[in-house]
Amino acid sequence: MIRPSLYLIWPIHCDFPLFRLHLKKNHQLFDKIFIVFTNLNQKENYKVHVLNTLPFIIHSKPLDKKSDWRDDAVNTSLTLEPFSEYCLFMEQDFLINGDRFWSIVLDTTADFVYYEEGGRIHPAFALVRRTLVNKTTKDFAAHPPKYDHFGKFFEEITNLTPGINLKKLNLIDKIDYYHLGGLTQNYHCFYNNQPLYKPQDFLYYNYQSMLLPSQSMRFFRVQLEIYEKYEKVETHPFLEDFFPKDK
Repeated sequence: MIRPSLYLIWPIHCDFPLFRLHLKKNHQLFDKIFIVFTNLNQKENYKVHVLNTLPFIIHSKPLDKKSDWRDDAVNTSLTLEPFSEYCLFMEQDFLINGDRFWSIVLDTTADFVYYEEGGRIHPAFALVRRTLVNKTTKDFAAHPPKYDHFGKFFEEITNLTPGINLKKLNLIDKIDYYHLGGLTQNYHCFYNNQPLYKPQDFLYYNYQSMLLPSQSMRFFRVQLEIYEKYEKVETHPFLEDFFPKDK
């Protein structure tokens, strides 16, 4: 099985208890885990809590060498050593259910394994052989209207190899994995009294997330405020399987 390096961009004003729990359980699957903390000007700051609960990660702040914040953060993360054979780019709202997902994905010999959403390759999950990454311009910026973040990068990768969709590995959306989508944005919507994105998904996630261990008490209060403000969503047709039964 391969052991990729995992690259994460982490806004300091949000915590992701489920994702942290998943990293704590599975960190041995990765050669190294790199986090670049962003949104450094925010009032809320959970960086210390993240570092205390994930002592095995390597972290940095952006180098501020690129005009696009995500392009800058991803390129910063790629400068952190040591380098493994594969790079894995993930977002914290890409949920994974059980060991089956990793046993299949990390048994690959493919150069590129990706998640597709809305007809496009999505940066929520992308496993790429490093030699291919190094053949690109490493441009992860948004270039509207043609590209969203990672759009140009994925175009350059697919010009080198077609890659394999997660579904081609017999992994099943909503059973083995699920991209929640808009998670960080929804906390912003809560703070600013704006409509939520996919509210049933988010409110169930928030409720279950609130029940997990290793909470930041400040972030727990945010989750509790959301739970008390909106409709109580305590059941879900499939998301419950993505949360541990023994909290």
